[in-house]
Amino acid sequence: MNEVSDISPKRAYTNIGLYRGNIVAIKYLHKRTLDLTRSIRKELKQIREIRHENLIPFVGASVDHGQVAILTAYAARGSLEDVLVNEDLHLDTMFVSSLVTDILKGMIYLHDSEIISHGDLRSSNCLIDSRWVLQISDFGLHEFKSGQDDPTYHVKELKRSLWRAPELLRMDNRPPRGTQKGDVYSFGIVLYEMIGRSGPWGNIEMEPTAIINQLKGYKTGQKPLRPSLDGLRIPKYIVNTFTACWHEQPDQRPDIRYVRVRLKEMQVR
Repeated sequence: MNEVSDISPKRAYTNIGLYRGNIVAIKYLHKRTLDLTRSIRKELKQIREIRHENLIPFVGASVDHGQVAILTAYAARGSLEDVLVNEDLHLDTMFVSSLVTDILKGMIYLHDSEIISHGDLRSSNCLIDSRWVLQISDFGLHEFKSGQDDPTYHVKELKRSLWRAPELLRMDNRPPRGTQKGDVYSFGIVLYEMIGRSGPWGNIEMEPTAIINQLKGYKTGQKPLRPSLDGLRIPKYIVNTFTACWHEQPDQRPDIRYVRVRLKEMQVR
């Protein structure tokens, strides 16, 4: 594999290389060795078998000169997060609908697969290829990715938490792959980003730490903290979808397949 630099300013943080003549994205892990245990071999087998147009293709894994890396297909147009913050891009209703459909189709397949759930669904993990097709990334391989010594872990974890379901935030030993109902909550946050284009919590005047602490500290009878829907000019069925996805009780949230039914009016066939 030959590593090359990415000259695109938008994608400057993405390591890319050539593998068998194809451009691939390289994600380096903060670990120097890897013990191929039975569970890791099982993870690799599972992710190799994933084949869906809205899930990023897994190319392989590499342990080379003390560097452990995951190789996936390269998404030429960056992440959904990149697209949403780019004020030069006009996102019309049809385009947003297409992206929403892509996410839902990918998540339905993932929830029906042996991967079971994503656990970290957010806009930066929704990648967009050269044809403007959205592909979900960073699912599975939780055992493979465990045991990293990342000096920026706490900063990254704080950001990730803004998409995470409250019940998972409250767990001391959260399952790495999260839960399906947790993914539904996270999808609601991503949908909110796509419609509002003001980040996962909009223009809320709270620091991320304060948001997370309030979500963790919820008590029965209180109104749970959620992104504000004030000022969003959206149909009632989308408001109802937000409310359902963000329900405080995970068992009261719809499964991802039913979320697609709820949003049928806005989706591209």
